Amino acid sequence: MSGEVRVKCGICGRSAAAEEFVLDFDYKKMACPLCIRDKKMKEKIKQAAPDPEAIQDAIHSEKQRSAIRPIDYDKDDEYLERVYKDKIKSAVSVENIDGERVKYRCPRCKYLFIYNTIKNMPANCPYCTSSIVRIRL
Repeated sequence: MSGEVRVKCGICGRSAAAEEFVLDFDYKKMACPLCIRDKKMKEKIKQAAPDPEAIQDAIHSEKQRSAIRPIDYDKDDEYLERVYKDKIKSAVSVENIDGERVKYRCPRCKYLFIYNTIKNMPANCPYCTSSIVRIRL
């Protein structure tokens, strides 16, 4: 007997070692490693095959951008533009409440909670446990 505790997954019904389960904020419960792997694969497939409307919108916006780009616009500029857009998307949004507290929106899960800038509390997002970007006002 190996002493390993096996648990049935509440999502897929498969059995896995208890140590391998992780708390997933999309499922809102403990998930086995196979469910997590399946979820990641579905996300990759979803990203790889965009819908036709998104393709048409991308073509239309590309035509508009090409009309206002300078002549020497190249691959490096496209890369920098893409990185800048990603940085803006992941920017932390805060709203002042008083001198030491702010409303903080987690960039990972978009959960809104109160963050104390003096005490740096909470240290992680209460919903998804991702680390918080330290804010000084």
